[in-house]
Amino acid sequence: MSLKMALVKVLLSLLLLQGIILKRVQSATCSKLGPCSCKNSNGGILDLSLLDSHDVSAPRFQGVVVSDNTNLEYDWNPCSSFSYQPDGSYNACKDVAVCQTTYNRQYHYDIGQHNKVSFENGDGDDVVIVYETDTDPSITRIILKCDHEKEADISGQAESPPFNYHMTLVSKHACFTSSSNSAAQSNGLSGGSTILIIFFSLVIVYVIGGVLFLKFYKKAEGTEIIPNKSLWKELPSLTKEGCLFVYGSICSRSPGYTEHK
Repeated sequence: MSLKMALVKVLLSLLLLQGIILKRVQSATCSKLGPCSCKNSNGGILDLSLLDSHDVSAPRFQGVVVSDNTNLEYDWNPCSSFSYQPDGSYNACKDVAVCQTTYNRQYHYDIGQHNKVSFENGDGDDVVIVYETDTDPSITRIILKCDHEKEADISGQAESPPFNYHMTLVSKHACFTSSSNSAAQSNGLSGGSTILIIFFSLVIVYVIGGVLFLKFYKKAEGTEIIPNKSLWKELPSLTKEGCLFVYGSICSRSPGYTEHK
């Protein structure tokens, strides 16, 4: 394998690694601030408090229908607890965040509490709020999707696997906003931005340093002052071969690698 080909493969591998790092930085966990709020790595705040009902017997979201079961509904209050039939009976929801109701709201089951809440990453920019209970293995996951045009659209999904319950909230309140006490952080550079700045700074240093070295030390003229001119001329074909090498490595195959070995 030629030195040029090796250099291109190393460069492409570094770019791939950089992409992975950027993805992990951008999907940093939203740290819990309270039962219905969290803060991301850029200082952005997600706060559902404006959707909360302070009525202990009337949660903000009631009768959320489960998509594949007309006998099941979910009730949810984002920030403060509510209670149904708080008499200690087996079908009571007492001081809960999420309650499952069945059979024309005759039965109630605790499927999530505010003191057992956490936040997880979802797909893309989504955040998932996760509720557990003290008494059984029930887990409720509510996907929070940002939409600046919607107040609050909520839907229920099927229980899968058993004791795992799901809802999706699309709302402007599920969007990250900056707060006065986090303005400095939110205006700062993210980890991904820092990596990009370092990368392109090194490229600029390489180009300028190479030009100066060839111009004043090697006394080069014209296009000969371009650092590694022959490499740049062959870059398209080398990039193609490098991409094939990286793709083959990922897929446990190496199309084009043995050909140029």
